[in-house]
Amino acid sequence: MSTAVPRNRRTVEGAWVAIILLFLTVSACGRTNSPHPEATNADDAQWAVVQDYLDLQATWEEQAGGMHDIFMAGDGTVEENLQRAEEEHGQWPDATAALAAARQLVVAGGPYTIEAAEFLIERSAGPLAMLDPLRHERLEALVAEVGPAEAFAALRAAEDVTWEALIAKLGPDWSVVQDYLGRMPGSSAMRTAAAEGGGSPSMRKRPSVVRAVAAARAILSAEGVHEKTVAAAEFLVDHAWDVPRGDWHGAIGARALATHAPPGYERWPRVLGALDMAPRSSGAWVSVSPIDEFFAEMASNADNPVLRAAAQYHLAAGLMREAKRPMMSSSEQDHAARRERALEQAKGLSAGVEDETFDDSMRRPGDEMPRTFAQAEADLMASIEHATVGSTLPEWTGRRLDGTEEPLSAYRGRVLLIDFWATWCVPCIDALPELREMVGELPADRFALLAISVDEELETVTEFMEREAMPWYNWHLGLSSDLERILNVRGFPTYLLADENGRILSNADGPLARLRCMAEREVAGKAPDCPAAEWLGTQ
Repeated sequence: MSTAVPRNRRTVEGAWVAIILLFLTVSACGRTNSPHPEATNADDAQWAVVQDYLDLQATWEEQAGGMHDIFMAGDGTVEENLQRAEEEHGQWPDATAALAAARQLVVAGGPYTIEAAEFLIERSAGPLAMLDPLRHERLEALVAEVGPAEAFAALRAAEDVTWEALIAKLGPDWSVVQDYLGRMPGSSAMRTAAAEGGGSPSMRKRPSVVRAVAAARAILSAEGVHEKTVAAAEFLVDHAWDVPRGDWHGAIGARALATHAPPGYERWPRVLGALDMAPRSSGAWVSVSPIDEFFAEMASNADNPVLRAAAQYHLAAGLMREAKRPMMSSSEQDHAARRERALEQAKGLSAGVEDETFDDSMRRPGDEMPRTFAQAEADLMASIEHATVGSTLPEWTGRRLDGTEEPLSAYRGRVLLIDFWATWCVPCIDALPELREMVGELPADRFALLAISVDEELETVTEFMEREAMPWYNWHLGLSSDLERILNVRGFPTYLLADENGRILSNADGPLARLRCMAEREVAGKAPDCPAAEWLGTQ
């Protein structure tokens, strides 16, 4: 696997940044409209660099649209989508000097620590992190010096320092959390503002949760037990996923609940379910997610046997989903080892609580519930054995649109792409042209596409297909079928690619360009490893 880190195309020499900051610091004069009267001229000058950038960014986004919409627009990569926006609206403002100034303000610990830390944290993950040239330079140097795993660990340690500075500066202030909740779309305050002519709450910009998460963390770190300890812990479990390192904060909140929640705490099923659904920072460069560490602790140490079994279930489920990942650089032995670890955690998890109700509070409407722990264990074992990369598709018989029953084994001998979709799923419909192209260009005797509709009514599907051509094999199973549960379908569309023997090569939500590359290679009798260079830019 390549460990190269891409350079940002607007890298500015560190010396040039230092000169700019030094000039601003030395030449700053006047304190007009400073938000912090206690700040020095140097503080104000450095924050002015950040504020100028924020003003430029806001002006640019007013013309080009919000960054999320730009990054997600069309069918190109993030860089390609940004390039198209820049061609139309001018260059995205360079954040190099602003990031350098913000880092100096955080290190100084002065009056602008909160604003500067929030600025840095919001740009430490996701597409905005890709536009941080200094971050890329540091990461590239560290990778060359100590290797990728240690490099990312060092970068995270530096980002943790920013979080700790923000937590310490805000302190255990519950009003910061209340302010965030009050500005959320759908809150009573926002509904009142809308009624008074402030516009639809759903259309307002979602407030930043960074300060609220830091304030909740400060409450949990306060000496003694704060009156809002449980509420702050619950807030982290429910809301930390909207910030970088959300699994770290969420796990801290869950641990606080394990220590401070009252006897008979009834929200544990929802807490565990929320943790299980949250993004995990795991993979080749992160050994284990903080969420999985928490599940392991609960599975071993919780006093309540039902709670222990539930934590064991969610730990095994996370390992199962890890085994679903199409890690192209991994060997077949690596995939087998992941499945084995998941099976080890799942097997016997219901012992002693077999007939107790497994309260999966995050289930979707239509799921058959309640299940017992014995049933939940059996379903999870089936998913590990039939939904993970390297495992084999289950022996299953579905129904075609004309009512004919057909087994999955009928597609053996061909590379098979299964598409779980629905007529109400916009991304599913948007993918139809690419699927038509794929089916038209791959040989029918070596490749098949099976679309499985999860619409409630068959008539909805047939009427849709009168308007939209879907020239491939089609089943209708409805929502929350047993096959959907066994294959661990968690959203739509979900694409599952299997080889001619029914061995799963990928079980995810795309991207289709990568799946097409894998299918083409498999059809040609080649290994289905598709480096990003072979499919990025072809979407």
